[in-house]
Amino acid sequence: MPQPRLLRRAWQLGLVVALILLGFLAAEVLRFARVAAGFSAMIAAAQVFATGDELETVRAERLRMPFGFERFVTLELEAETRTARASVFGIASAEARWREGLGVTRAHGAGIALPEELPDLVPALDPTLPWPAGESPALAPLEPARQAALEAAVARAFAAEDGTPIATHAVLVVQAGELRLERYRADHDASTRFLGWSMTKTVTAALLGRLVALGKVSGLDEPLAAPEWAPGDARVALALQSFLRMQSGLAWSVDYEDPASDSLRMLFREPSSAAFAADKPLEHEPDTHFEYSDGSSNLLARFAFERAGASDDERWLFPQQELFGPLGMASAVLSVDPSGRWVGSSLMHATARDWARFGEFLRRDGRWNGQRLLPDGWVTMMRHPTDTSPSRTYGAHLWRIDPELLRDVEGNPVPAELGGVVYLAGFDDQFVWIDAQRELVLVRLGLTDARFDPEDFAAGVLRVLDAP
Repeated sequence: MPQPRLLRRAWQLGLVVALILLGFLAAEVLRFARVAAGFSAMIAAAQVFATGDELETVRAERLRMPFGFERFVTLELEAETRTARASVFGIASAEARWREGLGVTRAHGAGIALPEELPDLVPALDPTLPWPAGESPALAPLEPARQAALEAAVARAFAAEDGTPIATHAVLVVQAGELRLERYRADHDASTRFLGWSMTKTVTAALLGRLVALGKVSGLDEPLAAPEWAPGDARVALALQSFLRMQSGLAWSVDYEDPASDSLRMLFREPSSAAFAADKPLEHEPDTHFEYSDGSSNLLARFAFERAGASDDERWLFPQQELFGPLGMASAVLSVDPSGRWVGSSLMHATARDWARFGEFLRRDGRWNGQRLLPDGWVTMMRHPTDTSPSRTYGAHLWRIDPELLRDVEGNPVPAELGGVVYLAGFDDQFVWIDAQRELVLVRLGLTDARFDPEDFAAGVLRVLDAP
């Protein structure tokens, strides 16, 4: 029969283990709650005050979390200041605000004071001129049979075979610089601004290229040299091109389902996206290992921001003056984090027409209206494969379909029509496909839907436009 002392020790040990497990569980719940609050506040502020969605629509469509955790999020809106406040269990809270010109920014005690809004330096385009020079709703005509086939191909992105809606919110088809087809779901239109998520990364690469063209950055071999890195630190030597190709070697976890991942913590908890990324150690020899990293993009974004002007006011206006303005992207807004620096990984908003303008700009090799905005060879560099990326699917902040391998990032085969296509891609299946050979730009914006196959959709559109 067990001795009382042994029973007491076993009970004590069991209590200690239980307390440790409860402490671990409480810490995980708190971490999840903090990320959930930051995410909920930022998405609510952006979708309601930038996109124009109703809060209940945002809740139903955008605030999806593991284990139905969104049920425990309380949201309040303040329309006058375009602010959203989120609380989870009363143990975590966050506040985010939409500012014109500065996007959606989470409030943080370690942040800086931001202007109420920026001056709007990009005039609205002439509503009587056709896209891309203007905003006329007129479409460039196709012969009737091809037009019908194109409309049928695009319709499959909006509804399943049984007629039930698919979560596509916008599709634009551009060929030879002309808008051939434009379609939105019922509550969106050509004036609706869409969050591009990681499509923002490609815009960050273009801003860096613009700085090179202006002589503010010497070139791809220039060290990024984050201020957090002391002399003698091996990270000081890391060049811009290593970050553009996701080969810096810095440790990073990008799992968007894990609240402990670096990407979610950086975007929804930290005061400075770049400072958080700069704190990561070297995990691999530079330029030998591909690691898709939101942190790399935000280190590049901060580097570009600091080179864009002598003051924050000048820097905040740089995208309007040097990229969005020349392209006529009047709706485009690149958000800043609480430190006032661009969130170059994830948080740009623009209309579908303006996302298409950016795609057309890359198709034209960085030229617009006869002016070269990006250095000669910059877009070619972005398109060139990073050999360490899976199936050579990544260039320099631009995705690609290798014409020889014809595989996606997971190694799955893709339709042959997509060989040679490059594309912007963002969370929830945001896409801008660019096919220079066919002079095509194809935009799809919306939400992930199991019945929507992006590669099959893009290939279907290409088949229609390729048909004799």
